[in-house]
Amino acid sequence: MKLAVLITVLAGLCVAHALAPAHQEQSKLQETSQDALLQQFQAWAVQHNKPYVHDRKESARRFSIWASNVAHISRSNAQRNAAGSSTRLGLTAFTDLTREEFAAAYLGSPMVSRNLLPEQQQQQHASGAGRLPGASALLRRFAAAPGSSAAANKKVQHWRYENVTPPSAADWRAAQPPILGPIKDQHVGGAPCGSCWAFSAVSIMEIASAKATGKVISGSEQHLIDCDRKYDHGCEGGGWLNAIQYTIKNRGLATEDEYPYTAKDGKCNKTLAHAKHELQVDDWEDVPFSNETALAAAVSQTPVIVAICCGPAIDDWHHYTGGIFDSPCCEKDKEITLDHGMVVVGYGQEAGTPYWILKNSWGAAWGEQGFMRIRRNHGKHGKCALASYPAMVFRNPPQPSA
Repeated sequence: MKLAVLITVLAGLCVAHALAPAHQEQSKLQETSQDALLQQFQAWAVQHNKPYVHDRKESARRFSIWASNVAHISRSNAQRNAAGSSTRLGLTAFTDLTREEFAAAYLGSPMVSRNLLPEQQQQQHASGAGRLPGASALLRRFAAAPGSSAAANKKVQHWRYENVTPPSAADWRAAQPPILGPIKDQHVGGAPCGSCWAFSAVSIMEIASAKATGKVISGSEQHLIDCDRKYDHGCEGGGWLNAIQYTIKNRGLATEDEYPYTAKDGKCNKTLAHAKHELQVDDWEDVPFSNETALAAAVSQTPVIVAICCGPAIDDWHHYTGGIFDSPCCEKDKEITLDHGMVVVGYGQEAGTPYWILKNSWGAAWGEQGFMRIRRNHGKHGKCALASYPAMVFRNPPQPSA
């Protein structure tokens, strides 16, 4: 009997990285004297407005951590170059944090653990029985939603794009008229807020709305953080499906201008939250579980929201500045920890290596102008488990005025 994959869904869904521009930060990272390295650190600390620049004791401690991370980046890049990998790592705004500090600050804590249900139980749950109130959005979606996928390697029955043959490449960044909202930063001002669940949900809803109306509307993550509190927990983490379902039930979401982002929990502005909103969505649908061919078919028709397993490769996510990401993360794990939400906006191939294009919420200075390329067709559940729980979101075309 094959072992079921144990999914641990994290409340965080959010590894938060506000990273500095790659072209400014990507030094040669060569071995150098301690004095020269200290000068580099001091310039870096000033550039990133570190509060300890005039605190000699704390600066010395942070320099030691920073230098250790610089050595890791240098070694990793040398190994990748020797192996022919295109992944590039560089200095970031968090190079002065230890791995433990970074994980504690930017990864959520476990909310629920559960084995994937057997296929026959999926049939029962798909009929509407056995919902899991209080469980994470991804778990509830998997167990209860119409069209939910069954156990590993089983197919979702009769999904929207099952007859689509995906082309060799797709890139929604080039769509005309544009459908992607702006690259946003979930850590404005450096505040640690586990809100990637809200950012990824808003991103996919912006896209669904733009595809239906021809107009990109920047939605409010803060609206969700403050008001979507039944199952989600603001800056402590949440699930993007809850956010989408909240928006459908609420008949829309405020714009970013109406309800600006503060990177902290706030009291819900109920008057604004329940007002009439231009940004609306009507439905969502699963893409077959852990099936990258199906995911490509879906992405060729519309961007797709996904959950990601970052934790095992947190150092490389932290320092990623470009190339096709291929670090080991979750491929051999019996337990998959989903701790981040992103949107797949395309796919392609470079020098024979297939990749996905992901839109992130760590600012335009991270990765490739806020986007990431990650290895495609790799592992049972996709690289970093990105194919584990894909979903599409839709808005019906507005009805013409009478």
